[in-house]
Amino acid sequence: MFKFKGTLVIVAFLIILLAYVLLVEVKKPSDEEKKEQDKIVLKIEDTEKVKSIKLKQETVEISFEKQDKTWHITTPVRALADEGMVNGLLANIGEMKSEQKLSDSGESPDTYGLDKPCPVVTITLEDGTIKTISVGKKTFDENSYYGQINGDKGIFTIANYIVDSYFNKSLLEYRDKTVISCTSSDTVEFECKTGNKLIKCQKDPKNRWTILNPFNARGDAGQIEGWINSISALKVKEFILEESKSKDMALYGLDKPFMDITLFTGKDKSRKELLIGKKDSAKGGYYAKRVEEPQILLIEASSIDNLSKDPELWRDKSVFNVPFGDMVSFEITSGNVIVSGSKDKDNNWMLSKPEQKKATSWKIDTQLMNVINLKADNVISEHVKDLKAYGLDKPSMTVKIVNKDREEAVLLFGKQDKDSYYAMRQGQDRVIAAGKTLFDGLYDLIKNPPYEEKEKK
Repeated sequence: MFKFKGTLVIVAFLIILLAYVLLVEVKKPSDEEKKEQDKIVLKIEDTEKVKSIKLKQETVEISFEKQDKTWHITTPVRALADEGMVNGLLANIGEMKSEQKLSDSGESPDTYGLDKPCPVVTITLEDGTIKTISVGKKTFDENSYYGQINGDKGIFTIANYIVDSYFNKSLLEYRDKTVISCTSSDTVEFECKTGNKLIKCQKDPKNRWTILNPFNARGDAGQIEGWINSISALKVKEFILEESKSKDMALYGLDKPFMDITLFTGKDKSRKELLIGKKDSAKGGYYAKRVEEPQILLIEASSIDNLSKDPELWRDKSVFNVPFGDMVSFEITSGNVIVSGSKDKDNNWMLSKPEQKKATSWKIDTQLMNVINLKADNVISEHVKDLKAYGLDKPSMTVKIVNKDREEAVLLFGKQDKDSYYAMRQGQDRVIAAGKTLFDGLYDLIKNPPYEEKEKK
């Protein structure tokens, strides 16, 4: 019995010893990992605790401060910083690795260009700790730069891409170049004036757009929101003036702008207005100014040219909004002839008129899908008063589609006009031009009801 217990103790001890050895081996870094760790010359445990950054270059000193979790430039101008650029800078110096560490040979700093370093990056943490990265000459092979941390004797090399992509970038590249901060989802209303032309659109609580001017019509959400996204994508090409005066407005064509864009965003309908002035062909841009801010900007010419739109393109030309999969029955009438049907439990079409028989479902689906997806070739009238003029008082064909919620969508066809028919959705007063091929395809269902038996023969 004692012998057995002793054996158990030995086994337990061996297990614990094995676990310890394995744990130590697992934790022990590999040679490759150790090499990578040895390359680290600067490590900031938490870059979120960086309070300020100073970037001293040859001709300018750029200072950044974090205010309410947002980076701001404080010198040489006061402006919002490009968050991506600042975060990229921090990502590269938060765990900075050397290309090569040089032994302290006792050489003077000027040998490496570190007696008068440029650029110099100074990081200040929330606890007051200061880290300084000094950059000297390029190495002999020009693949990197010499550098020092906090003025220590140790010299290392910094990869070109870090210095060139962040340390040597201009003030313009570090500034937030967003012209108007907005999204298509938070914009609820806008106006765009070009000369004496005004386009005005408004979104209702159900996110449906309406064109209010130059005509009253349903708006195409895709077209309108695409235009708003183009506004949000505008970027400053150059900051012309930081503090503009009244005389500058005329100088840059902003006293009588050729385009005036006003957006209303959020629940409080916050107003944001952008004036577009003269075009400067030499600079390849338009002068612009945000009404609420003093700067005069230059915006890429092609970006502004693309904003000029014919409001007809924003008109919603769709007729129905019935999900295809939700259709449960239909009826097509022309004169005294009717073809009708409904879905069975297996989602197949069964005709009820002119005869009650199983149908070739794909033929019906094809034509009804064409109705559901109908977009006007042209909007003839938004608010028709005389149906007789279009033959819609006595339709040449009526198509009724019912969805699973028993909602009806009815399309009326009137007179033929060349390669199209006048048409309208019942209950609305908008007349459109619908293609002749749609009419012919539906009429074929009446003349040749697609019974499954006929298709098999």
